Amino acid sequence: MWQAIENINFRPVGKVLATGEKKEDVINFWVAGRVSITYTSYFEIKRLKPESLRKRRLTRLKNKLIKNTPLFFDELFARESAKIA
Repeated sequence: MWQAIENINFRPVGKVLATGEKKEDVINFWVAGRVSITYTSYFEIKRLKPESLRKRRLTRLKNKLIKNTPLFFDELFARESAKIA
């Protein structure tokens, strides 16, 4: 959904002047520096569980360490994974 929103201190936080399904529905309200045209989506943001997030971080860390420092991988991985935990 497209919205024309009034700018206050260069941020689109004022009142909503118009809404529409197409950009063309709200483009007539645009004024440089005074009105912003934004797209608003009402889809839910999916968050990762803490266990899943930790697992991803450890996997990325492991891959980076193997690539950059293969000789010291074991020591560095143990040290850094303890910080993440």
